[in-house]
Amino acid sequence: MLAFAVIGYVLIDFSFNQARPQSYQFRLPELDTNTPVLLKQGNLIIIIAHYDQQSLSLINTEYLSATSDHSRDQSMPEHYQGYFVAMGYGTLSGCPIQIETTYLRESCSEARYDRLGRSLDKQRFPDLKVPQYTFNHDFSLLTIE
Repeated sequence: MLAFAVIGYVLIDFSFNQARPQSYQFRLPELDTNTPVLLKQGNLIIIIAHYDQQSLSLINTEYLSATSDHSRDQSMPEHYQGYFVAMGYGTLSGCPIQIETTYLRESCSEARYDRLGRSLDKQRFPDLKVPQYTFNHDFSLLTIE
């Protein structure tokens, strides 16, 4: 009976004392509408952009015309009030993303993504990862979970 009590105590103690995932807070600079930027904190790099509705529609149209496989889901990734947030690393090699004029590309491979992080070659490269994130009330602080 004592062994069960000890095991129970250990399990309860373990569940309450597990390390929580680290969260990062980024104080957001003044963002130019429709222009993605890279933000760095420690080893974390993220891409953030604030798009107006017209630009979101244009990006989606460009994406649909740039991809040849129209049988897959082509919906736009989730965004919050026009804000787009994604990890700033490619999904295959994990190299940093570079921002080009009309697309994003991984610095050490042929992976290219539209300005909403969708792969332009889904056969070879998955979309950029979108982290769990929240904004404060005035969109001046971004928290990545």
